[in-house]
Amino acid sequence: MKQVITAALLFSYLVIFAQSTMSYTNEKGQLHYVGPISLPLPVTDTVWSGWEAEAQYALDVRPEWASVFEDVQVQVYLGTWCGDSKKWVPEFLALWNELGLSEDQLQLIGLYDGSEQYKQGPNREELGENIHRVPTFIFKRGDREIGRIVETPLNDLITDIAQIGLGVPSAPNFRTANAIMDLIEDKGLDAMRTEMNEMVYHWYDQVHKASELNTLGYVYLGANKMDEALTVFYLNTLFFPYDPNVWDSYAEAFSKSGDIEKAIYYYRKVLALDADRTEVQEKIDALLADNKDQSQGE
Repeated sequence: MKQVITAALLFSYLVIFAQSTMSYTNEKGQLHYVGPISLPLPVTDTVWSGWEAEAQYALDVRPEWASVFEDVQVQVYLGTWCGDSKKWVPEFLALWNELGLSEDQLQLIGLYDGSEQYKQGPNREELGENIHRVPTFIFKRGDREIGRIVETPLNDLITDIAQIGLGVPSAPNFRTANAIMDLIEDKGLDAMRTEMNEMVYHWYDQVHKASELNTLGYVYLGANKMDEALTVFYLNTLFFPYDPNVWDSYAEAFSKSGDIEKAIYYYRKVLALDADRTEVQEKIDALLADNKDQSQGE
């Protein structure tokens, strides 16, 4: 009887969770959740399968610094489609519980993975928070951010959280992308363009992979911020001038902006760097055909 009651309660919780959490099917036909997500996570739900903490935080004594978080709220932006979210969100929840802190202090928000709403919430919950990677954990006291962890801990999870609590947070991962978003938000896009050469000089040794700014460019592109996307993609070509993929992204942005001539020009630059990219030639042929049709229609 006890097992029957437990199963019934679990089924009821799954139904309630599914009704209260927004879901969507992505371009791969996979079901995912977006928007505010209730706790605890129903790990028996197929979407949450495997979302268990790998690390065990069996703390013999509660650290003294844990108490400073009792008036702190944490926003957790995640993707149920994201491997890093699947790893770090459960571990964060397990550690938060082990520190004797309340789940009521946590706000989980799922973001889309599709190209049209890339890393956006259904009600644009991420606006103003400079989200370009998931998961992102933002620690706030009132309205003031006191620290964040971007995608993965810089040291290890407990050390990064302790440093935030002690007021000496480590600089989060992807410092250049974070700085660009802050600069655009605080000073505007013109200021970023003015400081472009100085940025390359100061950040050259800090940007280790083209994917850092490429991802940021697609975040802006998905938010229909075309000028920001083009500027970030261009900046990435200065950091990685011999990477065909950064030029491919730059060309794609021009294509979506409607500037066919520049899109074709930069797609041809991709082929100059990697002649085996047959899909790029197909994009060029399609753009030429569209441009021809438009010319004949005028």
